[in-house]
Amino acid sequence: APADLYDAKLDRHFEVRARDGKLYQSEYQTDAEGKDIFRDTRELDWIIGAGANGLGALVQRDNYLFQAPLSFYSKTGTWGPSPGYEFGDYGFNRPILAGCISCHSGRPRPVAKKNGKFETPPFRQLAVGCENCHGPGAAHIHATESGSSSNAGNAIVNPARLSMDLANNICMSCHQTGNIRVFQEGKTYQDFRPGTPLDRVLSILMVPPDKASPPQADHLE
Repeated sequence: APADLYDAKLDRHFEVRARDGKLYQSEYQTDAEGKDIFRDTRELDWIIGAGANGLGALVQRDNYLFQAPLSFYSKTGTWGPSPGYEFGDYGFNRPILAGCISCHSGRPRPVAKKNGKFETPPFRQLAVGCENCHGPGAAHIHATESGSSSNAGNAIVNPARLSMDLANNICMSCHQTGNIRVFQEGKTYQDFRPGTPLDRVLSILMVPPDKASPPQADHLE
């Protein structure tokens, strides 16, 4: 779907266009006569997200990924400012961080301690898929293809068979942000496996609420 948006606060125009089977976004500014002061047009290299609420667009420069200014929102069927863009003038320069991409794609490959830098290719899977909640599926697929259907169910994590804590840990890994996340030494988001305790990889900490600072609703929770 094409789009044309204007942000009066930033005095910026944004557009989305499809051309020759590829998708492009532009950010530009015009003078009083409507002539371009500048125009930055980028091909969208990746589309991420499950699509339930929307889809995000990424551009790639060398081995670095950046968020595009506009995202597609499923309920309205239209493009709008990407999440977080209400806080600043980022253009195509907002790096994709491991903490965000880990929940919005399938098996990303960020380089540790390098904001926005990824391995080649940057994703092992292109979508939020089964392994995000059920863990590695190779053994399950092998058991199914070999006809060992009785073992197939035991070869992958079924959250319904886990303890309440371990089942909740799967959801919490993406859906509870807290005030800060603290990793165990040497661990990254890629080390968490569904069915194992989340605190082996990271701890989610919250500042206790009080009358002076009541609890704030977390949109993920």
